[in-house]
Amino acid sequence: MSIAFGEGIIPAQPLMYVKEYCCTGNDCSQCWAGPASPTDDSSHGPPLSQADFIQHTAVFDLNMEPYDGQETLGPWQTMTAVKQTDSINVRIAEAVGYVESCCMNGDITVDVENESAKLWCTGPDRGNCQNEVDGSCTNPFFPHSDTYPVSTIQKSSLTPPLTWCGCTKEGTATVGYSGRCSHKMESFYTRYESLAQAVCGA
Repeated sequence: MSIAFGEGIIPAQPLMYVKEYCCTGNDCSQCWAGPASPTDDSSHGPPLSQADFIQHTAVFDLNMEPYDGQETLGPWQTMTAVKQTDSINVRIAEAVGYVESCCMNGDITVDVENESAKLWCTGPDRGNCQNEVDGSCTNPFFPHSDTYPVSTIQKSSLTPPLTWCGCTKEGTATVGYSGRCSHKMESFYTRYESLAQAVCGA
């Protein structure tokens, strides 16, 4: 979920408009405007409480188009052949399948469209990422080069672990999720972990 908060929440950077994170005591003057109100014509709403954010489905567009021209859609901005869906399970399966294909050993254990899987890592090499923050990975597209480094984004508590990967802070966008290198921020995704846990636990 923290990957989705970095990739596809509208508006972006929820830590800036969820009160529990942007307010200091009762002072919320540094908070940004939240998402548009669903009940009137205002283009922006006030900052949201965490409880309201969790219930505000407009921030989680299952078919959100990419800003960079890639064939990615939805909150996780995963490459997909499914251009339209009303099911969050489709987008979750795509994100998990992509990670299994490119960051893990290549065995896709979730049900995804074959045409979507063809867009992922189909060559002989796989990421085989270590399950630790900034763990070592092989770049499936450049397995014998250090030019495009990839590492594990966050440690997984699942069994077997689901090791999300992407370019390093100092690297260039390649396989996996590119927020750390495009924003030059090591914590680009991990900073959302506590909010993600609250959403998943709701």
